Amino acid sequence: MNLLDSMSAALSRGTNVADRAAKNLKYEVRLREITRERQSLAAQLGASLYEDTKDDPDMRAGRERLYDGIAALDIEREQVRAQIANLAEQAQTEAQQSPLCPFCGSRVAGDHLFCSGCGRSIDDIRAAWFAQAAAAEPAPTPAASAPEGGAPTADAPTTADPIEVEATIVDNPRA
Repeated sequence: MNLLDSMSAALSRGTNVADRAAKNLKYEVRLREITRERQSLAAQLGASLYEDTKDDPDMRAGRERLYDGIAALDIEREQVRAQIANLAEQAQTEAQQSPLCPFCGSRVAGDHLFCSGCGRSIDDIRAAWFAQAAAAEPAPTPAASAPEGGAPTADAPTTADPIEVEATIVDNPRA
């Protein structure tokens, strides 16, 4: 055998090894796909059989732990779904209770520093809320707010406390 024959034989062996490795990998991948498809079909069959046999005492015999476990998980699943729905409802309620930005109309939560709609600072927004609240209040009559002595009496109406106005408008829990 000469050198070229040796090289040709080695190349042929290498090609055969690589070909077998590629085929082996292909078959292993297909085997995993088949196993995954079988597991999916078995799960579907099991779910349909569970629904059809869960109330049959003959089918439950010897499988009580499985049937009871599935039933307990079904109950827990419904409880978790109810909790998720409750959280979504709370978020929607909170969003609806947030006051509107007087500049752009977006909702502004009490803990935000800026409006998400227009970018105005909460200080600018609160100042606008105060101005709106002050404009909405009836003006005190001179006789009621400043009697002859010049000082308002304890029972005379006064302008609203800014903290109370903010609490009313912002629905601020800190106030």
